[in-house]
Amino acid sequence: MPKTKSDDDSPPEGGGGSQENWRGEKRSNDTHESSTDTQARLFRKSRGTGALLCYMGHVLTDNRHGLVVNAQVTQANGTAERDAAAEMLADAARFAGTTITVGADKNYDTAGFVATCRENNVTPHVAQNDARAVTLPRFHVQQIMQRSI
Repeated sequence: MPKTKSDDDSPPEGGGGSQENWRGEKRSNDTHESSTDTQARLFRKSRGTGALLCYMGHVLTDNRHGLVVNAQVTQANGTAERDAAAEMLADAARFAGTTITVGADKNYDTAGFVATCRENNVTPHVAQNDARAVTLPRFHVQQIMQRSI
């Protein structure tokens, strides 16, 4: 629903559930907000999908047994996945009392995430965010292993 600047609580013309045509117009968190939850944010997961008003859910699992170790819900933004992962890994490392390891995809291949992991006694094994990685023979094995996650 588009944001309105008035303090009037009456529904917009056409009722509260009217379908408006936004074809060709830019959508952003400055122009849209949820009518039921003003903290939800527009987020697009990939290039082929549309932006939705939502939150993001994050789950940290044990690689060996698939058990959930930690879970969080955050506001949707461009760094929410890395930020939540770093926070959950720091909690897990404190609880473990020893160095732990983490495997992550190329979205986590940033200097900030890797540095945060190392500061918190976590050894990161992150896929490189590099186009030439596709040509390496281990890339295909890595893709097969990720399907099990």
